Amino acid sequence: GKLQVSFDATGLAGKSARVDIMDMKGHVMATANARAVEGTNALLLDAPKSGLYMLRVRAGSQQQETKIMVK
Repeated sequence: GKLQVSFDATGLAGKSARVDIMDMKGHVMATANARAVEGTNALLLDAPKSGLYMLRVRAGSQQQETKIMVK
């Protein structure tokens, strides 16, 4: 039931980081918040049921989204 999300936060140490898993309609299914550390960061979230989702990672002023498949 857990999903580990890793992201690189080079140059963003100490900035607020947030990871959201959203369904394809934009509803947030799970969220994790942390303070970014220099280099690779890893957060654990409760995995949603099987399906296609959007994963959004925000750290400081940077943001990236990608589609993920949960099996």
